[in-house]
Amino acid sequence: MTTPAIDSVLRQKSAEHLQMQVTATLLALKAYQLKHRRLPAELNELVPQFLPALPVDDFDGNPLRYAPGKKFLYSVSTNGKDDGGTETGARKHEPDWVFPIGF
Repeated sequence: MTTPAIDSVLRQKSAEHLQMQVTATLLALKAYQLKHRRLPAELNELVPQFLPALPVDDFDGNPLRYAPGKKFLYSVSTNGKDDGGTETGARKHEPDWVFPIGF
């Protein structure tokens, strides 16, 4: 009886932590860009100067995904499946969570 409530709380906690990870990563990407006049090819270029460690996607425990050519970060979201940053189409009900890099 309490399992759905616990799952809901854990998903909310993961979503909030993810937002903090994304915010820190976007700030680190901007700092990197200001210093190097370009975005890094991989997020590991931000460590340790701009981030203490790679940001982790709480939904699967792997590093947050980064698509520099498409200029976005993304999470696999609540279903834990990596669909390459897909937000629409056949998976509308469970999309990846995509965070644009607007600079």
